[in-house]
Amino acid sequence: MVIINPTHNTQPATLPRSAAAVPVLPINRVLNAVVLGERAQHLYELASGNLRMMAESQTTLRAGEHLQLRVLGKDAQQRTELQVLQRSSSDVTALLRARLPQQQPLNQLMASLQAVAKHGAPPLQSQATAVLELLPRRQQLLNASDVEQALRNSGQFLEAGLSTGKKPTADLKAALLRLAQQLQQRQAPPQGHLSTSYGPATSAASHVAGAPPASAPPHTTAANHYPSAQSTDNLPGQLRPQPRLTPAPPASSPGVQLDQLLLDVRGALARQDAQQLLQLQNRDNTTLIELPLRDRDGIDVWQFQLRPPLGEQQQDTQRGEQERQNDGWSLTLSFDLPGLGAIRAVVAEHQQQLTIRFKAVEAATVQLLLQHRQELLERLQDQGIADPQIDCARSSSTDNAQPLTSSLLDDRA
Repeated sequence: MVIINPTHNTQPATLPRSAAAVPVLPINRVLNAVVLGERAQHLYELASGNLRMMAESQTTLRAGEHLQLRVLGKDAQQRTELQVLQRSSSDVTALLRARLPQQQPLNQLMASLQAVAKHGAPPLQSQATAVLELLPRRQQLLNASDVEQALRNSGQFLEAGLSTGKKPTADLKAALLRLAQQLQQRQAPPQGHLSTSYGPATSAASHVAGAPPASAPPHTTAANHYPSAQSTDNLPGQLRPQPRLTPAPPASSPGVQLDQLLLDVRGALARQDAQQLLQLQNRDNTTLIELPLRDRDGIDVWQFQLRPPLGEQQQDTQRGEQERQNDGWSLTLSFDLPGLGAIRAVVAEHQQQLTIRFKAVEAATVQLLLQHRQELLERLQDQGIADPQIDCARSSSTDNAQPLTSSLLDDRA
């Protein structure tokens, strides 16, 4: 239990205090924390990295709010005292609500870019091709360093890099922001249309990356040339395979081509914003990254879900014995390949034991995985991994969807 902005007349929370050990925090250390929610009157749950804390605060805090806290020391009851140095000026949940209606899955943008790069008007062709050439090829991701670099360039970490002064080079989100700027500059404003802000979640990044905030796409250009992205099957934050979409021939009119491409670019940017905002509210530090990969005959969207090991404090205070037995890092890959269907692979480590579990929707794909199981085992053993475990099974669905946030669901956002 910690105390925020302690005073002499601080009243105890209405919920009994946890008997778990108080985390050891050096005096004057500064923490960045997110408010996960109010658990009782004046009692809040906070997340700071892998650390989870219950905090008493007479200052009202909001779920999703970001705090900068300084450690003052301990009171007579050995409770850690924290002082609020800075509070976020924006509500993450409100930003997330604003971006969700605009988002579209990345496979829709990939199909649109390929169609324009092949059959579009000359100026649009070069702009679409420039973005596609930034995407990593599947054959290139054969070692850990290349995979790490590809994930860093996925767009998920653009703002984090900009905040440290790093100029993006091959970052996908930065490239899409520049493309949106180029397309908007060429787009004639429709009659009677009032431009609205592109959205607060990326406005700062847009300026730093060299692209001003774009106006929202006019509803009159929202051509349904692909399946609707507003279905709950395609919400951000959910581990659902995105099948490859066949690029449809672009419209004959260059103006319509431009409008459709701009719509898809903005939808992909809104989705990346939503993924980043959801990460700020994540309770277990799980990161979901969507990465388009070029293959020989098209582009597939791979989803990487990374979960680091839980800290000892969280293990002891928040999880049962059975759950602690499964603690360890894990990486989940989700993809949908032509001819193979939806596949999910979970790579996990526990007590120096590596396990890989494949689940596929198609029975033929499971048989193919079984045929190559021994080859994979031998390759892992050649890398020094002793006794890896590999399982292959069929599943009626590879979905691993979780609710976005309880507050969003409660408000029917």
